[in-house]
Amino acid sequence: MADALQSDADALVRRMALQELLQLKETDPPSVLQTALDDSAYMVRATAVQWMAEQRPYTPQITALLKKAQQDSSTYVSQLASNALWPFHKDGISLRDTPAFKDHQMDVAQ
Repeated sequence: MADALQSDADALVRRMALQELLQLKETDPPSVLQTALDDSAYMVRATAVQWMAEQRPYTPQITALLKKAQQDSSTYVSQLASNALWPFHKDGISLRDTPAFKDHQMDVAQ
């Protein structure tokens, strides 16, 4: 698998090798992800960034790799990394479900 990630000519094969390597318990994720971020195909780099974005809380190695990915030549990859590192995510809630806006009871007559 590691050989396929590093040297296969097909980007889809490299992407699948990355996904399989990240599922193995004996894999060292930071080294595999570093190899993936150096890949020429943006889809391999994007897959690596998407995997890292799901790993919360981030380890220092993952944070460093995400910061590196922010400087990627592909805007898609750099946007994924920037979104992953953006600290101000908030769960959306509608105003009518906010307790501060429930100041009186509404009854709907039928």
